[in-house]
Amino acid sequence: MDIASALPLLDKLRVEHRRLLMVCDALEAFVAGPWPGTVDRLVAVRWDFTREMLLHFAHVETGLLQPMMADQRGEAAARAARSSHDLCGAYDCFSRHAQRWHGLPSEDSWHEYRQAIALLTRRIRVRLVAEESEIHPLLPVRPGGRRVLPATEPINYAAEAWRIRGLLYPTEQSFGATG
Repeated sequence: MDIASALPLLDKLRVEHRRLLMVCDALEAFVAGPWPGTVDRLVAVRWDFTREMLLHFAHVETGLLQPMMADQRGEAAARAARSSHDLCGAYDCFSRHAQRWHGLPSEDSWHEYRQAIALLTRRIRVRLVAEESEIHPLLPVRPGGRRVLPATEPINYAAEAWRIRGLLYPTEQSFGATG
């Protein structure tokens, strides 16, 4: 990856960071309000967050971290590997959250849900700052002669997005389903 190709990637990632921060803000603002009584608006805000986060995670892992793990600079490759591991951890945190908090939280658990959202969005914000400070300055990638396999099984973020969407919208039928 040369400097010219690194700039469009950085621009794309910065746009994704801004969009992800906007949906974090929207989710936090929504849960800061009163218990909504119905799930409709909450589901829309949750899906916006989920879609932006998983899209960004997929782009970072495949377009940035995987190539950087084969960087000829040892420190760059090591940072990319650590960042990839952290990305999996951030996803695991989100996945556990989505499993726990689907549907409409009860009015009695709304405060607990607010706290869970605050923890989740804080994790995402910290992740974005780390990407910008630890990974972006290392671009462009300087490819080495070796192919590096991920330390963990790659996450299919598109499949995970649809799985989470199924939790959020349980009454919708799958695309392509017959019946």
